[in-house]
Amino acid sequence: MNCFVYQKHIDLHAVSALEAIHGFMNLGHCKGLTRFVHWIIDADTELSSADFLSLITAKSYYLLNPNKEDFVTELLPSTDKEVNSVFIDVFSKQPFDNTTLLHKINQHCGVAIKTIQKRITWQCDVDSSQDPKEFVSSHLLPSDRQVGILANPIYESFCFLGN
Repeated sequence: MNCFVYQKHIDLHAVSALEAIHGFMNLGHCKGLTRFVHWIIDADTELSSADFLSLITAKSYYLLNPNKEDFVTELLPSTDKEVNSVFIDVFSKQPFDNTTLLHKINQHCGVAIKTIQKRITWQCDVDSSQDPKEFVSSHLLPSDRQVGILANPIYESFCFLGN
C-alpha cells in the first residue's frame, strides 16, 4: 500500500525548489511543484489502505505529524486545465535498513508490517503546451546533459509514477 504524506499548510522544500526552477533555471513552464513523503508498506491486514494508515497515524508520529501533515493513498493530477501533472518518485541508490522503524510501528500500533520503504514523490504541474514527462526529463531530472534539481545524481535514482 502507498501512503503519500503532504504538508497541510506550506512545504518550504517545494516552495524553494519552485523558486529555483523559476528564478535560476528560467523555466516558466513549470507551474507548480508539490512534494510528498512516499511510504511503501507491505502489511498483513484486512483493513483498507486508508483505514490501516489512519490507525498508524492516529497512534504514532512515525509516518507523519498530524498537527502539520496529512496523507492520501492515491495521487491525483491537478484539476487545472492549463497544466498537466507528472509524478516522479525519488529514492536512494543504496537500500536503507528500516528494520528499527518497522519494529517500532508494529510494536507500538499492534500491526503486522512486513516491509516499509521511504521515498520522496514530486508532483510537477507543467504548462499544457508542453509534454510534461519530456519537460521534466529534459530540465528537472539528472541526465548525461544536466544535473537536474529534483534528484541528486550522486546518491539518488528516480522513476515516473503512473503516467
